[in-house]
Amino acid sequence: ASPSSSSPTGPATAAATGGAEDRGALVLRVGSAAPGKGSQGVSLLAATASLFGLSSRQSVEVIVVPAAAAELEWVEMVFRDQYLSRGDIWYWMQQLRASSPNVYLRKVFGHAGARVEVSGMARDSDMVSCGCLGPSTRVSFRSQSASVFLLLQVSQELWETHTPTGELYLDRALAFLATMFERWRAVGVSHNLSLVLFARCFAPVPDP
Repeated sequence: ASPSSSSPTGPATAAATGGAEDRGALVLRVGSAAPGKGSQGVSLLAATASLFGLSSRQSVEVIVVPAAAAELEWVEMVFRDQYLSRGDIWYWMQQLRASSPNVYLRKVFGHAGARVEVSGMARDSDMVSCGCLGPSTRVSFRSQSASVFLLLQVSQELWETHTPTGELYLDRALAFLATMFERWRAVGVSHNLSLVLFARCFAPVPDP
């Protein structure tokens, strides 16, 4: 893409606008930009350009904005099929806040074999598609492949009628499971569910 206005020399955060699809400005953190004559080029990864509706040799506008204006309130990152301990998550947060990178939806960060993907972010209480991490940005990590244990008590009441709706408690339990699986499928997670059935037995008290 060719910017219609060049950025001055020095560390800055640039917002490029002009995508074919209106998905908001693309925030990029740059170290320095030497002044030049005529049009200049901005190189992006193909996946990033496609996400923001940018095409090759497309004219865009580059605006220099202070980093504080692009700082995000919170960022949500997800991971799956891997285990991250609290220590790993703390280390990730320290590394991200120290480097203060620019982030956008579906951006992937990797370190020591672990990979996390950006799934959401907000700035000024509004959902946005990109921005910059700052010292006050809250980072949330969510697993898309957690191990879930569900305990279901097998008792006489399970086959009794639920008074408000007229349903059996067993039918309500099965409906809950169906709704939960449908919700997991809709949000694209692959949790591992372990259903534990348990019951209580009352032994007769022998005569003294």
